[in-house]
Amino acid sequence: DVRLDAAEAARNSPLRLRPRGARWMAITAGGSESAEFHRLQRELVGAWRPAGLAVTEVDSPGMHHFNVVTQLARADSPLAAAVLRGILGHSVSSH
Repeated sequence: DVRLDAAEAARNSPLRLRPRGARWMAITAGGSESAEFHRLQRELVGAWRPAGLAVTEVDSPGMHHFNVVTQLARADSPLAAAVLRGILGHSVSSH
């Protein structure tokens, strides 16, 4: 409980933010997350793509919000490949 009222929650929602200067984003919700995390992912994609951001959604089966970032340490992970594609601006295959 972070004790936000409805106005504070709306004001601080990532759905209202538009990434400044970004052209791409990789987004994932771990497969072990609740439906709420997956709903938020869908809403973020739905808000940011029309704003001109290239958004790549990455499946992360068996992961949750505490361990999903560990995929970035594995060059063969789908999340790491999506981030590299965004950084390099072209297709990067997993090995």
